Amino acid sequence: MNNLCFHIGYHKTGSTTLQLHGFSLNKNLHLLSNSSPDFERAWHREVVETGDFQYDEIRAKSLLDTAVQARPGKKAYMISDESMSGHGFTGFNALRNAERLHGIEPNAKIFILIRNQISFLRSVYASYVFEGGSQTFSFWLSDHKYPITSIFDKLQYDLLINHYMELFGKENVLTLPYELFRSEGLSGILKRLYSFMSVTCPSEELESKKTDIRFRVALSNNTLLLFRLLNGLRGGCSLNQRRLMNLVNSFFLSRLPQANIFKGLDVAKTDNVFRESNRRTRELIGFDLSQFGYPL
Repeated sequence: MNNLCFHIGYHKTGSTTLQLHGFSLNKNLHLLSNSSPDFERAWHREVVETGDFQYDEIRAKSLLDTAVQARPGKKAYMISDESMSGHGFTGFNALRNAERLHGIEPNAKIFILIRNQISFLRSVYASYVFEGGSQTFSFWLSDHKYPITSIFDKLQYDLLINHYMELFGKENVLTLPYELFRSEGLSGILKRLYSFMSVTCPSEELESKKTDIRFRVALSNNTLLLFRLLNGLRGGCSLNQRRLMNLVNSFFLSRLPQANIFKGLDVAKTDNVFRESNRRTRELIGFDLSQFGYPL
């Protein structure tokens, strides 16, 4: 298939922003995974969730061919699903997904966004608390019920990037730091992607896109601590209570001295958990990750 790109994530790297404000708005690029809820669900179920003994490559290829035939005449096609980079916490199926994508379309291009691991862990834990979690960060990180600690393996980015380069060719894999959203804006990310895919986009269309993406305001440590305590007492907060807490965060709790709720992150920094991997990643993708605070 001519000019197909798989955007595989990672999680917590602005996938929704790209899907809503990037991929789907270029007239020369068709975002297959947003074209039909039926296709999106069927693709995710077949490629990401189906077990090894039940997976059917022919069925997966048929899904793709049918979706492309329904949107003929496009210069490029994109499938965006951050779960293709592996399970959000463990990444256990990352290698399997890569092999499946290569079997479906070996000539495809691969687009990957990575994120500073320390920032990633903070964001994942904040989402856990916001959705009703009550464990402390240290306990959450080591809880035997949920293999969160293997997230350290998932965040060794060089392993997956190198494997995709071996499968598809180094020239067919584009990896960018998520932090470029802030330094270059959405239009900067899209310029790099469109160039990689050899897809044109009118300059006025690119310039019309927001260059100052408004990220959701991060909850302060104080607010997360209060959320966690309330979750433990009440078993979670209602939607209206969460909205109220967002306001309290913005106008009060975020302005106070912050509690240290991220005990355990020092281990990641001082024991070189990510340093060697990030150095290898830096060489693979040609980006100086130190400018974005990655452990190096």
